[in-house]
This record gives sequence, structure tokens and C-alpha cells, in this order.
Amino acid sequence: VEVEQAAHAVMAPIAGKIAATSMRLGKAVEVGENLLELDASTERLRLQEEEAKLTAIPVQLAALVRQIGDEERAAEHGRGTTASSLEQAQARYREARSAASFAQDQLQRMAQLRSMNIVAEVEFLRIRTEAEKAQASADALLHEIKRLTSDALTKRHEKHAALEALRRDVAMLEGQRELSIASIARLKQDIDKHVIRAPVSGVIGEVVPLQAGAFVDAGAVTGSIIPSGNLRIVAEFTPARVLGRMHAGQHARLR
Repeated sequence: VEVEQAAHAVMAPIAGKIAATSMRLGKAVEVGENLLELDASTERLRLQEEEAKLTAIPVQLAALVRQIGDEERAAEHGRGTTASSLEQAQARYREARSAASFAQDQLQRMAQLRSMNIVAEVEFLRIRTEAEKAQASADALLHEIKRLTSDALTKRHEKHAALEALRRDVAMLEGQRELSIASIARLKQDIDKHVIRAPVSGVIGEVVPLQAGAFVDAGAVTGSIIPSGNLRIVAEFTPARVLGRMHAGQHARLR
């Protein structure tokens, strides 16, 4: 006499140390019910670490995004300031260049008059000095324009490099976030493997005597569950005794 379904063995999916067990001979259990738990303290600590890292990442990302916004606004303001300084310098240069051109023309006329002894030497030297000063002023402003342009280009490259570095940090943190999410999911699966559950509903018909602290190997049988169901009668006969006397569907009686 046996149940219609065969008994199901309760096996450990992984090796580990038993932390708790609720397996008792004759106990009725439901499918999925926790029967035995292996120690998973190491995995739980790693899970806490990953969850803590995952919690900190959004704060770091928000700080980087704010910093990127500040850098972009500062770069925009710097471009506006540089453009204004360049416009002012170019305006002064045009004015100085006109003054230098006028002084040069005046110097040429004075040189002609000096060659005809119409003006004194002192007056000619004064005009020449003023022309040289006007040209020097124009040259200085031109140099200032070149310096401002070079500084603006250097600052633009520096700002671009700083923004790219911040964006790389953002991408790295986003990658770490995805990695943490995957690690958390994997650790939860590992922790879940430490719990041995009832494969079917029924009654525990066999229990291996294991106490908390004992070590079990992967695949080790810790007990068996007899499924709930109807009983059936199984009889075995030699072919010589039943040949021609028994057939499919024949009624029988157990005494």
C-alpha cells in the first residue's frame, strides 16, 4: 500500500552551515514552506554594503549635476565677460590706430617742412615723439587683444575639459549604480538559495538528524516529504502465475 505520488526528497541546493530547522517527523507542510535555513550572514553583510552604496549614488549624482550646471553657467558668464573685454579693447585699438595714423601723417608733413627749414628742429622732434607714442599705444592695445583672445581660448579649453571630467564621473556613477543593482539582485538570489523549502505539500516522512551548526554538502538529502493523496495497492506476480488469468481492468480484492 502506497500513496499515488512518490515521496519527494528535501535536498540542500548549496553547501553551508545550518542556522535553523523546523523539520519534524510527521509534520504537515505546504509547498514552499521554509523547512531549513543555512547561514547566509556573509551574503547579508555584502547585501547591506551594496544597498548602502546604491543609496549614496543618487546624492553624488545630484551633486555632480549641480556642479555641471554651475560650471556651464560660469563658462557662459566668462564668455560674455571676455567678449565684452575684447569689444572694449578693439574699440580702444581702433581709436589708437586712428590717432597713430594721424600722427604719422602729421610727422610726414613736418618732415617735409623741416627739410625746407620752415619748422624748428625741436618742433619736429616733438611731433615725431608723439607719433611714436601713438604707434606704441596702438601696438600695446593690439597685443592686449591677442592676449585676451588667447586667454579666452585657454579658459574655454579648461572649462570644456572640466565639464568632460564631470560628465565622465556622472557616467561612472551611473555604471556603478547599474552594477550595484545587479549585485543586489544576485545577492538576494544567493541568500534565497540558503533557504530550503518544501517541494510539495504533504507530511514529513523522513528527517536526517541535523542540528543548528551542522554542515551539509550541496545536494545532501535532509529528509523527505510524502505528498498528500490517495492510497493505492501494488501487487507483484510472476508471469507464469497470471498468464491467461489476469487482464487489464480486472477487479481485485486485498485480504
